Order: sequence, then structure tokens, then C-alpha cells
Amino acid sequence: MPRPIPTSFALVLAAGLLATPVFAQDMGRMAMSGTSSNGMPHQKMFSFGIGGGVAVPVSDAKDAFKSGYNGLVYARAQLPGMPISFGVNVAFQSFDLKDATVTTSGGSLASGSPGTTDMLGGLGDVKIDIMQGPLHPYITAGIGAYNLKTDTSAGGTSNSTSQTHFGINGGAGIAMRFGAISAYVQGRVDNVYTDTGGVIDTKSVQVIPVTLGIEF
Repeated sequence: MPRPIPTSFALVLAAGLLATPVFAQDMGRMAMSGTSSNGMPHQKMFSFGIGGGVAVPVSDAKDAFKSGYNGLVYARAQLPGMPISFGVNVAFQSFDLKDATVTTSGGSLASGSPGTTDMLGGLGDVKIDIMQGPLHPYITAGIGAYNLKTDTSAGGTSNSTSQTHFGINGGAGIAMRFGAISAYVQGRVDNVYTDTGGVIDTKSVQVIPVTLGIEF
């Protein structure tokens, strides 16, 4: 039976859907002229985006997590005349735990315990467009805070842990512009610095979210 979508992921999607009226208006203008309201080629100082896709655990994380999914909502400010922009992101990733030995909050070990880990990040980043034009590749790098919430169930007992850690990320993508709207696909590596022990006995958790989305 599929597990319900976590509340934090639903909030990420809702934030993006609140902007759909603006998206619809931009699509209408694009269909009419392909330009902004003043007749000039469309170039915004401020933009907003939403996306989603798969999330792939790597390194030590792949031993504990199955591949999951991700959601992303962001706002971005572009420097006038420059290929550099700065963004504020809310990112969500969710993973089912593999059948492996994990440490519960009481310190006991439970083999094959079902469970999930949700990762919610508040991030700031810089984006650099490698080249301009309707089709433009870019690179990103950022820092922020990640909250990791793990729920497990063993022997009829449920356990939940939640911790917030510092993390960094970097990635690359490509965007295609259609008037005021851009469609993009990007891959990013999130490296979250954690304490040893717990579900993953390592100093960091590394995952790769691959995201497809729109920016307007």
C-alpha cells in the first residue's frame, strides 16, 4: 500500500501551486507575442520556480536508503546585465529505508525495520549561466540547513528522530526559454554533515536529486 505524501512535501507543492495564476498569465502573453508587456525581449530581475523528480542516495546513504523523490520551490533575483543570480530554495526529499540493521532511539538494534527518512532543506544558492540564449546551461552552488526526520517501526514499537544539520550542494542543469517561461532539468549533489550513529553511521549523507520543473 503506497504511503501517504508527507505534510512537508505537500507544503512545498502548495507553495508552488499558489503561483499558477501568474504562470497562466505569462503563458498567455507568450502565446500572443513572445515578448514582455513593453515589447522588449523578456528578461526578469525576479523569477520563481517549482519542480520535482527522483532522489538518488549515493555513497554510504545508498546502503540505508532506497531511491526516493524530491520537490523544489524557489525564488531568484538576477543581477542586471550579468549571468549571475541568487536564489532562496525550499527543497524536500523522501526515502524509504532498506531492510537493514538500524539503531532505534532506545539504543537497541532492529533488523529489517520498515521506515522512512524525510529531508527538508532551507537553502541559499548562486546560479551562473554558462551561456545566454533560448537554450542555456548553468551551474549552481549553495549552502543551508537540512532537517532529517526518520520514522521506524520495530517489534510493534514506533520510533521517530529529527535533527537539523548544516549542508552544502552543487550541481548543473539546462534550461529552455519560451518567452517569459523556462523549462529546466537539473541534477544536484546534496552533502549533509551529520553525527555518527543512527540510521547511517557516517559523518555525512549524500543524495542526488534530479529535478524537472518550470520557472516564471
